[in-house]
Amino acid sequence: MAAKVEESSCYRHPMADGCWDRLIDELTARLLSLDWRYVKHLVDAIEEKIKWLDPIMTKYCLLTCQECEDCCCQAREIYFNRTDMLYLAVLNSEIPPGQTRTKHSLPCRYLTPDGCILPRSVRPYVCVWFICEAQIGIFQEEPAVFQRCFLKNVGELREHRLTLESLYERGIAPAPIDKKLPAESKLGRKDSAG
Repeated sequence: MAAKVEESSCYRHPMADGCWDRLIDELTARLLSLDWRYVKHLVDAIEEKIKWLDPIMTKYCLLTCQECEDCCCQAREIYFNRTDMLYLAVLNSEIPPGQTRTKHSLPCRYLTPDGCILPRSVRPYVCVWFICEAQIGIFQEEPAVFQRCFLKNVGELREHRLTLESLYERGIAPAPIDKKLPAESKLGRKDSAG
């Protein structure tokens, strides 16, 4: 499958909760028509990369965000995009109740004085990996082996997301993947025959 280099900005705008729910349902229906095992494999890989990043990003945020005068979380242009919504539609987790805001003038509905109330695994992509200047300073003090591992994980996370969106856009799946994957039904449960 030819690689995309940029995620779609589709759905990166204020949205009423009812519209959010309908879009999630539509995206889910389209994903169910694809090779579900492959779609689930991509989503599981994305979730695994986010879980790897979570303690690192949490540490960096604890060290920097409280004293920040221009908190990136307050940016008015942070929204879930289509790839976020595709990921959320398949993830075996509670989907956030709506877009980050219903009007441009509103702050992010998930930002509190103590930070984001969403688990990192269900935040908009930029909120998963973004490192501000203060955090870059901390990152640069990390051992080189850690820096390489971090960048590798962020790169793989991006690659999996781009593949998921490409799969959705084309409506097809590549050749079968690793035969070690368990057979799964469209609901994500292992088939008894597999």
